[in-house]
Amino acid sequence: MKQISNKLSKRKLSVIIFFLLSLVVMAGTVSAQPHVFNREARHTHQEGETIDGPGFFAGDTVQIDGDINGTTFASGDQIEVNGDINGALFVIGESVRVNGEVNGNVYGLGQKIRFSGQNDGEVFLAGETVTIDQEAQTGRDLFVAGMDVLIYGEVPRHLFLAGESVTLNSMIGGDANVTGEDITLNDSASIEGDFIYESPNEANMSQNATVAGQTDYTEREPWDNMEWTIGQQEKWLFRVLFALWSLISALVVWLVIRLLRPHFWTDNTRPISTIPLKTMGFGLLALIATPFLIILLMVTLIGIPMGIILALLYGIALYIAKIIVALFIGSLILKAYDRESLGKEFLLVLLGLFILELLMLIPYIGWIFGFIVAITGLGALLVHRREPTEHEATY
Repeated sequence: MKQISNKLSKRKLSVIIFFLLSLVVMAGTVSAQPHVFNREARHTHQEGETIDGPGFFAGDTVQIDGDINGTTFASGDQIEVNGDINGALFVIGESVRVNGEVNGNVYGLGQKIRFSGQNDGEVFLAGETVTIDQEAQTGRDLFVAGMDVLIYGEVPRHLFLAGESVTLNSMIGGDANVTGEDITLNDSASIEGDFIYESPNEANMSQNATVAGQTDYTEREPWDNMEWTIGQQEKWLFRVLFALWSLISALVVWLVIRLLRPHFWTDNTRPISTIPLKTMGFGLLALIATPFLIILLMVTLIGIPMGIILALLYGIALYIAKIIVALFIGSLILKAYDRESLGKEFLLVLLGLFILELLMLIPYIGWIFGFIVAITGLGALLVHRREPTEHEATY
C-alpha cells in the first residue's frame, strides 16, 4: 500500500511541476504587458498606508510596503512585497522578493524568486532560481519548480519540488517529493515524513541529515531522454491545474483591457441581456464561417498574409468571448448590470470564470458549454461593433 501511495505521489508531482513550468512560459509576456497602460518607472505603496483590495500594481519597479486587505496582483521587472496581504498574492516579474505576511496562498513566477515572508496557505513558486530563506514560514504545503532551487526555510507539511539542482537545508514536516538532476540534503535537512525522489543519481545526503520515514529512490534517465506517460488520474489532475492556469491568465487579460478601455467589458456584455437570440445567431455564423474564410484565403498565395492575420484575430476573439460571458454570468448572479468599480468588476469576472471552468470540466458535456460560450461571446462582440453604445459614439 505504501508503494502505491509513493507512486501516486510521484505522478502527481510530475503533473504539478509540468503545470508550474508552463506558467513560466507566460511570465515574461505577462510581466511586460502592464507597461502598455502604465509607463511609471516605479509603483510604490507606502508603508503605513492600507488599501481595501483587491490591489493591482504594475511598473518597472513595484514596491509594496503598506498593507492590503484583499487579493493582490503585482507585475513588473523588479518586485518587492514587504507589507501584509490579507488575501492571496499573485506576483509575476523578472526579480521577485516576498518579505511580508500573506494571509492566503502565494503564487509567484519569475526569473529569480526569493520568499522570506510568512503565509498561512500554500506557496506555489516557479522560476529559474527559487530560494526559500531561513526566516520564511510557509503555512501549509510548498510547490516549487525551477532550475536552481534552495530550501532553507521550514515547511510545516509536504514539499513538492522539481529542479535541475536542488538543495534542502531545513525541516520538512511531512513528505518530501522531489524530482531533480542533482539533489543535496545538507546538515540541517530533516524530513519528518518519507523522502520520495527521482533522479539519475542518488541524493547527496550529509551524515547529519535525517529522514524519519522511508526513503524511496527511483533511478531515471535525465530529463532530456525521458518519455512522459500520464494515466487517467494524472489527466484529471492536469485538467484541474490547467483550468486554474486558464482562470489566472484570463484575469490578467481582463485587467489589461480594463485599464486600457474601462468600459470595454461592460459594453460588450449588454447585447447578451438585451438581444440574446440575435447575439447567439451572429456568434454561430462567425464561429462557422470564419474558419472557411481562413481556408479560402490560405489556398491563394496572395491571401496567405490575410489568412494568417484573420486566424490570429479569430483566436483572440474566442479568448475574449469567454471573459465577456464570464462577466455576464457574474453580473447575472450578483444582479449587477451597471458599470462597476475595478474591484467589483474583478469579483464578477472571477466568479463567472470560476463557474465556466467548473462547467467545462464536466465529462462529455463540457464541450457543449464551451460551444455556447463561444457563440454567445463572439456574437456579443459582433453586435456591439455594429451597434456602438452612446459612450463610444462620443469618441
